[in-house]
Amino acid sequence: MLSDRQLERATAAQNRVQDKVNAAVRQGYLTRGMRDWALALCASDEAAFDTFCAKAGPSFAYLSQPAFGAQAFRQ
Repeated sequence: MLSDRQLERATAAQNRVQDKVNAAVRQGYLTRGMRDWALALCASDEAAFDTFCAKAGPSFAYLSQPAFGAQAFRQ
C-alpha cells in the first residue's frame, strides 16, 4: 500500500512538471527545443524552474504569433 501511494505521488509530481513546462512553452517562456532541459530542471528543482521563467519572461512568445495579420491577405 505504501508503494502504491509513493507511485501516485511520483506520477502526480511528474504530471505537474509536464504541465508547467508545457504551459511555459505555450506562453513563450521556452522554445520546444528547450523542453527536455526544462523538464529535467523542473523535476530536479521546481523553484529554480519558476525563477528562470520569472526572470526570462516570455522572450519567445513572438515565435508563435502570425507574421502577418489577416488584413494583409485580404488586400
